[in-house]
Amino acid sequence: MLADPTLTAFQQNQLVGLQGGVRLDLPEYPIFFNEPTDAVRTALNLPLEPTIPRIRELDFISPNETITTTVGVGGQIRFTMSGPGVYSLVLSKDGVNFDRTDEDNRTFIGFVEAAGEVMLDWDGTDNEGDALPPGRYTLRGQMQGGEMHLPQIDVENNLDGGPIIELTNPPGGECPDFIGGCFAAFYDDRGYETANGDIIGTAINGPLCAQPNNGLVPDPPASDPLLGYDSRTDDRAWGFTTGGNPPVVCDPRGGFGDKKGMDYWVFYPSEEIDAPLYIVEPTAIELRSFSAQRVNLVAQLRWETGVELDSAGFHLYRSATAARADAVRITDALIAAQGSAQVGASYRFVDTTVPLGEAAYYWLQEIALDGSSSEYGPFALGASALTQQQQIWLPIVRW
Repeated sequence: MLADPTLTAFQQNQLVGLQGGVRLDLPEYPIFFNEPTDAVRTALNLPLEPTIPRIRELDFISPNETITTTVGVGGQIRFTMSGPGVYSLVLSKDGVNFDRTDEDNRTFIGFVEAAGEVMLDWDGTDNEGDALPPGRYTLRGQMQGGEMHLPQIDVENNLDGGPIIELTNPPGGECPDFIGGCFAAFYDDRGYETANGDIIGTAINGPLCAQPNNGLVPDPPASDPLLGYDSRTDDRAWGFTTGGNPPVVCDPRGGFGDKKGMDYWVFYPSEEIDAPLYIVEPTAIELRSFSAQRVNLVAQLRWETGVELDSAGFHLYRSATAARADAVRITDALIAAQGSAQVGASYRFVDTTVPLGEAAYYWLQEIALDGSSSEYGPFALGASALTQQQQIWLPIVRW
């Protein structure tokens, strides 16, 4: 938080007005100088035992009620919270980078006041507002239980890097898997965008002030976005030994915390939960289900599409392993497409050459009118229909 530079020095020091319309909220929790007794906690409606936060049943629902959507369309994200708290969802393309501030990811953060189901609308874009390209994505959700913010207001100098923040009663005695464990905290001293679109600082993730500060500055400028930092270290030390209080915010002679609100936040994380979703070009099919069942000496393959855009038809491939490179085509001729851009269709194929007593995996290949192809699979022979519906959305390969 940065003071409005058009105000007087006194008003800036008091953070009476903040850039971007940001405001300081009223304190929510008391500060104790001694360990509070159970009677005090009960009187203040503070729980005597910590509660483990949980997020469950995370999934994505496209407009056609599948986990596959088309470019620029999006859909809805559904999950269940075990109680009041902050949720944090990150949609990652590579399934490795879940940095909430990365412009190529999509981040959803919000607060719910009670346990229950949560539904979020998503427009198919990333954090920059650009449509995400086709591919397989991983949606990762986490509930941040007991989140608290501990801002330092107009603290010009902090050469020791405090405060030290300790979680003294972690659920089950288990400290979170953060840097510093029970001493972990988070901070971010970079520029950001407010909910109404105002840029605070020089740029998103850029320096807060245009001119470099003459004193000590936090290094790094932000804690690890997923793991935080150890509050016992001097990572967030700043300022001078004395002084550092010029008349205007962002004067390089000022301590780094001068006329700013330096926020720290802490929380106890739930276990992370992942859910896949897929984005395809609008010329691809939308596959609702696929099943492969052994019936006597043959295998019956059934699939259903929700939408078929410019589709010519289908081929099927089979392998004794789950490796696509081992698969061979089992359809002599193209199975003609029966759906359209408005409705899908149901299909059935009987594989009379499937070996007995051996594993079998199938791939469904869709051939578009322009000759390009998309593949779905593998699908294991003999798995239940419900299992198949959970497995079908694997990466789409086009060539």
